Amino acid sequence: MMAEKQLLENAKSIFGKYEKVKEITGEEFNIYRILNMESDEVKTHSNMVATMLDPNGSHTLGSLPMKLFIEGLIKKSDSVSPTITNTVKDIDVESCKVYVEYFISQKTENSGGRIDILIEDKFSNRLVIENKIYAEDQENQLFRYHNFDKRATICYLTLYGNEPSSQSINNDGDLKKKLLNISYETDILEWIKKCRNAAADKPIVRESLNQYIFLIKKLTDQSTNEIMNKELTDEILKDKSSVQAFYNLQMIENELHSKLIERFKNQITQLAGELELGFTSRVTRYAGKDSDFHTLQVHFQNDKMLGDQNLQITFEVQGTGFMEVTYGFARKEKSKAANSDNSDLIKRFEEKHPSELIKKSPNWPVYTYWQEYRIPKVDFALKIYDGSFANGIKRKLEAEILPILK
Repeated sequence: MMAEKQLLENAKSIFGKYEKVKEITGEEFNIYRILNMESDEVKTHSNMVATMLDPNGSHTLGSLPMKLFIEGLIKKSDSVSPTITNTVKDIDVESCKVYVEYFISQKTENSGGRIDILIEDKFSNRLVIENKIYAEDQENQLFRYHNFDKRATICYLTLYGNEPSSQSINNDGDLKKKLLNISYETDILEWIKKCRNAAADKPIVRESLNQYIFLIKKLTDQSTNEIMNKELTDEILKDKSSVQAFYNLQMIENELHSKLIERFKNQITQLAGELELGFTSRVTRYAGKDSDFHTLQVHFQNDKMLGDQNLQITFEVQGTGFMEVTYGFARKEKSKAANSDNSDLIKRFEEKHPSELIKKSPNWPVYTYWQEYRIPKVDFALKIYDGSFANGIKRKLEAEILPILK
């Protein structure tokens, strides 16, 4: 086990070095993280992108950011669609107006709704940006926007440049010719960097953009951790014994996960006792390996508060490399429907969360995403180890769940 111990020591040394880098650069101090707005599509990302695109924006860079953005789209579209390239080239950057949450009309099956970002010049040339961080596509969403202006290019903006779902575009052939997939990972990141460089003599603008750059890197796995991972990989590959030690350590991963889950179950049991509400708790993993975080569920039940509504309070962890947590009210017995009398409960839950983050499914009458918890698996494991996740669940229960049950 000497090689394994040495590898762990070397890894700890590398971890320590990059923790110091974070401390020196202040990377962990991010205003979006502090305000819990890292993944807010409208208040954070749509507003930031739209503000930078606005030729009359408070950045005082004039039309330069819009010009840089359009140049990036033309470069990208050249290899995708001549139709898009020609349409984007027609946009007069000097006269552009930029709108956030632009209301078209009342939503119907084939028209209406709100466009995340709309760009329009004095000649009525338009560019539509549909911004997706974690939200799912709506039915016929891009199809409705296309019907608003069939000439307009639609940029489908996601973290990694994913394609929209078929239900969103309604398999419309003409729409597909006007659709350009762009990403925060490359397109927005490179554009914001150029804007930052242009704002070199405007320190507040420059540093605000630096904050946003760090946020994009975090959301798209390009932070200091990624540089550290490369060094760790090089450390493992430096000799045969280190490679063997790495795979030997991997063999105990499942056992480690099981131990962490047991630790978590003990924390939840203590939490239930502290609340003094007669809760029962259990952890289930309905698929995959017994120790896989992918299917971690925690259920809290209290007949006194929930009565015969066939509901339980549920927290669910999903993911592999990155973990996501959802929470809300799930059906206690899947074979039985939730009681129709729970509409007031659902309404009270919805009032506490942004509408774009409220979700529903057959087994979950209502739930939402825990925005703070889209984190790497290693960070999630550490939060189980030190009790942070259990304490966070307790805070959610006390602040958001229990008050609406009383």
